[in-house]
Amino acid sequence: MAEPIVSIIMPAYNAQKFIQQTIDSVKNQIFTQWELIITNDGSTDDTLNIIQENINSDSRICVITQINAKQAAARNSAIKKARGELLAFIDADDTWMPNKLSIQTGVFSANKDVDVVYSGGAMVYSDGRSSTRYPTEFGLFEGKEMYQKLYRSNIIPNLSVVFRKKWIYNIGLQDESAELVGCEDWEYWIRLAKAGCVFLGLNMDLFNYRVHSESMSNNLVQMKRAELFALYKNLESSEFKKTFAKERIGSLAADLIPKMFINGKREQAISVSALLMRINHNIRFTILYWYLKIIKPHNYRIVEWLLDPKKKIKEGR
Repeated sequence: MAEPIVSIIMPAYNAQKFIQQTIDSVKNQIFTQWELIITNDGSTDDTLNIIQENINSDSRICVITQINAKQAAARNSAIKKARGELLAFIDADDTWMPNKLSIQTGVFSANKDVDVVYSGGAMVYSDGRSSTRYPTEFGLFEGKEMYQKLYRSNIIPNLSVVFRKKWIYNIGLQDESAELVGCEDWEYWIRLAKAGCVFLGLNMDLFNYRVHSESMSNNLVQMKRAELFALYKNLESSEFKKTFAKERIGSLAADLIPKMFINGKREQAISVSALLMRINHNIRFTILYWYLKIIKPHNYRIVEWLLDPKKKIKEGR
């Protein structure tokens, strides 16, 4: 097999229902100089057997098997084995259009200054709803501009991305922290933007992103919490913190904290509250309102901490 130009990274966990369609969409690419590295992330169904059947018929496919460690760890295991100059991502329930890689590799060949190429595509719903277009923005963006766009929302569909592998030596691998589960790709794009990558968004529909009941994106409380940690981790300039960042994170908190309480996730709510107050102590009054509204009155220790956070944090409470 010729040396691959594109290394395709695919995490797979109990993906037997859709993974063959996903692999077929890779095998059907017009561009053929790729390798597909699948991380079987502790699957207990028939996922590994399906992968092995494809390996037997196509030498460009290989598998890594590990205990379940979530998507970031699964992607990182595959990235470490990647031989291509370019990295592409696809999850085990999504599909690509046949011309996706040929178009994107063509962009890299024609423009040496572009570091990340992504595209538009369709969101396909398993419950029978009509497909919609993935919400994104197109055009050429320098890192600073993309950083601020990403701080507002994740406009980069994970399965659409191809980027130059050399950047992993600058920013490292994806963050495997439990707090970031569900937003590890978003956090990675923010890091690429902070490092100065040039992004190109193609106004072309090159993928189908499947939305179903098992999708991580359906766990809204976890996703919002992960979003909060991703944004906090990547706060950059003091001026940015003073203005948009505080408003963005404050708005997120007002939405997230009551949902955590209502769903019984009190410990998570406390850790999120502590993080928020490092950015803006005034947010404690929003937090305090929800504590008093939902938690029983005997939890005065938490109320005292919210009213005087510096004193109580210092005491280890």
